[in-house]
Amino acid sequence: MSSKPSAFLLLAAALPLAVVAAVPEPSAYDVLWNKAVLLKGTKEDFFQELRFTGREHLDWYCYRDGARSAQGVSARRTRTGLRAEFLRDFVAYAEVDYDLDAREPLYSKIGNLNVQWNATPEFFVTVGKQPSKFTLDGSTSANQLLTIDRSALAKNVGMSEESQPGVTCDAQRGPWHLRGGVFSSGAATPEFGRFNAGLMGIVSVGYDAAPLWKVDQAVLRADFMLQSPDPENATGGPTAFSRNHEKALSLSLLLRQGPWGLGVDLGYSEGRAAQPDLHGIQLMPSYAFSEEWQAVFRYTYVGSAHANGISFTSYETKLTTGKGDRFDEFYFGLNRYFYGHKLKCQLGVEHTRMLDAPADGGAYHGWGVVTALRVSW
Repeated sequence: MSSKPSAFLLLAAALPLAVVAAVPEPSAYDVLWNKAVLLKGTKEDFFQELRFTGREHLDWYCYRDGARSAQGVSARRTRTGLRAEFLRDFVAYAEVDYDLDAREPLYSKIGNLNVQWNATPEFFVTVGKQPSKFTLDGSTSANQLLTIDRSALAKNVGMSEESQPGVTCDAQRGPWHLRGGVFSSGAATPEFGRFNAGLMGIVSVGYDAAPLWKVDQAVLRADFMLQSPDPENATGGPTAFSRNHEKALSLSLLLRQGPWGLGVDLGYSEGRAAQPDLHGIQLMPSYAFSEEWQAVFRYTYVGSAHANGISFTSYETKLTTGKGDRFDEFYFGLNRYFYGHKLKCQLGVEHTRMLDAPADGGAYHGWGVVTALRVSW
């Protein structure tokens, strides 16, 4: 009779050891990426966390349009900085972009420089240079794009630059997400611009329909932009903060069920001065064969009410610097994830056509191939 209690006690004593043994060991990627954490504190410390941030996006590209061709290697995006969580309710970003292709000067611009105050878990305010998050691709970090670059819809109907100086408020209530922001649309500089032009307001309303539709992800969002008139809008560099639109609208859907995904974006803008009205659509289905492999397709159409309203957004500019009035792109991609979006390789093949009614240099009908390495931390 005494052997049964002894066996029970031995089993009970061994259970904690079994639980500890079941905890998976951190991967080599986990160990390496965790080295970016420079400081880890408690809630009582000034800094809760101080992290070294950055990205390196390398491309090998080859584009051809008839007898014209261009190929080469480009350090598309290089950024380093710091992310600090401090005083429990605040998060600050300070990040600088570099131009490794030109090298002189190496410094390109301030990518992000902002402070976020988390007033509650459902409400926060951000002040400083930050992403404007307009359109489906425009609201997606370049680190997490399924395609090698943002679509022509995002870069023509949306912003020409990812980040602008401004103030934004985000609020979450149940399935609803509301965001409002005011940004400077003055002449751009590598830092905060000259604040010498109008203002740009953006309002976004999002709804999480996943529980209602019984799918893994279903996000519906409407973005509306209104820009005050000023001749200095959409000027400066290295890239203007915005395009010269009076107003713009984006209606998007992000859907995922199992291995299947779908992104849809409808865009419309009313131009000002030399910028014609634009309209377009982006369709982006995807399929994940596993956690490591994913195929993606994207069709993008952008139409202009008048000639020379649409700009090229990728390596086509190596072959022509003109503009057109109708843009069609078919993109076929294959992604290999080594550590999620933090370390991945992407292959993209695209067929692009730009119509140019006045025939003043914007016509294009060609193929492009890009192999990309994306690293972020």
